[in-house]
Amino acid sequence: MKKNILITIVITVAISIVIMLYGFAFITTTLAFSNAIGMVFLLLIVGIVAGFIFIVIKNMNERIKEIKEEEEDDFSKY
Repeated sequence: MKKNILITIVITVAISIVIMLYGFAFITTTLAFSNAIGMVFLLLIVGIVAGFIFIVIKNMNERIKEIKEEEEDDFSKY
């Protein structure tokens, strides 16, 4: 049981790091534009990255709750 929780946390951290790296790449590209459109894109990218990370963390919490309650999840069917 603890092994499944640890795996879930590791996967969440790895996915969050990848999302942040992509966001960083887009942000550094956007910073080349010093006009108002560049700032709009910057805010948009930050919002999207934050949203993705929020979704990943929410999914992790639901998965850990399923593991603790020992519900039969989709992965145990296969």
